[in-house]
Amino acid sequence: MTGSDVDRSWTEHEAKFSPPQRFELPDLTEFGAGEAETRVLDATYHDCADLLLLRAGITLRHRTGDGGPRWTLKVPDSVDGAELVRRELIFPGAAGQPPAAAVDLVRAHLRGRALAPVAALRTARTRIPLRGNGETPLVEVVDDLVTATRGGRPVAAFREVEVELLTELPVAHRLLGEVVDRLVHAGCLLRSAQPKLVRVLGAAPPQPPAPRSGGKHPTVREAAQQAFARSAAALVRHDLGVRLGEDPEAVHQFRVAARRYRSDLRTFAPVLEADWRAHVQAELGWLSAQVGPVRDDDVLVQRLRRQARSLPACDAEAVELLLTELCAHRARARERMLDALRGTRYDRLLDSVENPRLTEHTGQLDELVASQWKRLARVVRGTSAEPANQEFHRIRIRTKRCRYAAEAAYGRHNARLARALARLQDVLGDHQDAVLAESWLRSMAQALPQCAVAAGELLALQRGERARCRVEWAAAWQDAVHHYRHR
Repeated sequence: MTGSDVDRSWTEHEAKFSPPQRFELPDLTEFGAGEAETRVLDATYHDCADLLLLRAGITLRHRTGDGGPRWTLKVPDSVDGAELVRRELIFPGAAGQPPAAAVDLVRAHLRGRALAPVAALRTARTRIPLRGNGETPLVEVVDDLVTATRGGRPVAAFREVEVELLTELPVAHRLLGEVVDRLVHAGCLLRSAQPKLVRVLGAAPPQPPAPRSGGKHPTVREAAQQAFARSAAALVRHDLGVRLGEDPEAVHQFRVAARRYRSDLRTFAPVLEADWRAHVQAELGWLSAQVGPVRDDDVLVQRLRRQARSLPACDAEAVELLLTELCAHRARARERMLDALRGTRYDRLLDSVENPRLTEHTGQLDELVASQWKRLARVVRGTSAEPANQEFHRIRIRTKRCRYAAEAAYGRHNARLARALARLQDVLGDHQDAVLAESWLRSMAQALPQCAVAAGELLALQRGERARCRVEWAAAWQDAVHHYRHR
């Protein structure tokens, strides 16, 4: 997918209300209300037969009557108090077949399932812009009369009032809160943050796995179910951001979810079917190999841009040439990654991670954490007095596995251990980033002789970072040892 496939996009913030019968909007003059405008909007929503998009809080529709015919994909971002926050992406195109670019963005949910119209909504919409004390509209109040049909038959009719942000300015957020309070005071019932289509079809998004409450500790099987469910949900949730390619953090969180799932496969091995575990372990290794180069390049770009600020101005041109080469390498890695994410192998992997094959186990969670700790401690004891780079890398891998095991278990003692291991992982991660950066800079100094001086200066900074991490890691390790012993 390219940027040209999306006409435009933004983040939508809105609060939804169910007004009582014969409700009249209160006077909004003090909020700088403009002239009301009424339009009729016709929208056809598309989903698969199981309504998997809607169950994930996603809607894909074609609508006319509001700035021309267009496709809109809405993806949940978060729920912020009374506000429903969604990413809204607009695609040009006539009614009929949904745009391929939009379908690609939700592939992780569909996995080859066909899309078809599931409902049609006709909305008589009255808009009232609110300007506050200024001239530019900040918030919009929307009064909708909705009639819905499915298969040509009427299925629902209702009225809904919305308050939506038109800008991210803080004054707009304050105005939205004041208008929400006014509508509630006037008798409106603040609805749960869900799309209109949920009211029509009744397919509410599922709730994420909730931690156990009370004093009872979960069994190993229960903890495994929750750990796998969280990681599988994170993979699917960050898939869209990976495909859009706008925020490196999406790739990072996607990779973390895959790594955490792989780590949990090791931690919870006693409660998993062996053949299923081996298969998923291998497939997640394949996925990590597709995503890893993109994330490594993201980290390297951010690192070198930050460090380059300390170089003399005369090296700026050479630094930009180095970064151009690095970004080109990342672009090629991204294309390979996207090719993998558009294949049936990836679809089957997502099916597998959402359906772990569990067996019974009578052991305790703390025993699994202790097992991972012993493996980590054994690697640390086996390191040289002056550990080689590869030895630090092995410690980092074991630290990560032990941390994930502690996070999957319950109890404050495991939480404290996990935080200590996270600090150790950060130090070792910085060391590994410096090692990879140094290796890349060495190769670029040979490939681009005109950049050798700038590459050498940046390389010296990596050595300084490695030296710092080698000093800090011992203290971080001792802190982790302390928290393990006092569990």
